[in-house]
Amino acid sequence: MAKKNSAASTAKAHPGGNHRKRLREKFCSAGITALHDYEVVEFLLTYAIARKDVKPFAKELIKKCGGLAGVFEADAKTLTSVNGVGPGAALLLGLIRGVAKEYLKEKPGSVKRIKNARDAVNFIKATANVSELESLLALYFNAQNEVLGTETLLMRPPGRYDMRAGTVIKNAFRYNARSVMVAHLLPDEPAVPNQHARVAAEELERALSTIDILLHDYLVISQKDYFSARENGWLKA
Repeated sequence: MAKKNSAASTAKAHPGGNHRKRLREKFCSAGITALHDYEVVEFLLTYAIARKDVKPFAKELIKKCGGLAGVFEADAKTLTSVNGVGPGAALLLGLIRGVAKEYLKEKPGSVKRIKNARDAVNFIKATANVSELESLLALYFNAQNEVLGTETLLMRPPGRYDMRAGTVIKNAFRYNARSVMVAHLLPDEPAVPNQHARVAAEELERALSTIDILLHDYLVISQKDYFSARENGWLKA
């Protein structure tokens, strides 16, 4: 009788305790693909939020961020705007995102071939952080359009960028690249190029063409959309 009272007391003290156990068992027996998107987030939140039913928090995060990928790409401010999700939970989700990106960078055979702007956007979102400071990246490709490497050209709070073609060219020689793509990452704004973007893209295209290197594209990427200079007819080659 004492044991039964103890079990009842434990269940009362730990709301959702049995559900947490079922999530762990489901993951251990069948892997991540056996979990719904909200269950993945819910499972992770159990390691950051104790003594609460975290399913409502997980479902609200999925709804607010537009899906599982959106949850991992969201910044701490967005995550903690969901009632019940505190700094500790936001830190855990950010850690998972960072670890996953480093894993993908180092995973053998993970060389990515980029065919178009959408491929590039997906690659950048998987390997860079689009949710914090505004930044400018360059991607370097071989003749097969496989990514040889990425370089952060600038990272700072929002403002005007002074993109120096010499830095891009220097890195292109270092990678022995045949083509380059530049991406301007905007954390909280629509993917709209500023007044200097077209001039910068055209100048970089001319500079690279003198050494027979192609500028594939100049992208502006936000968390929700992107702008492609190539798709909008800015580039000549």
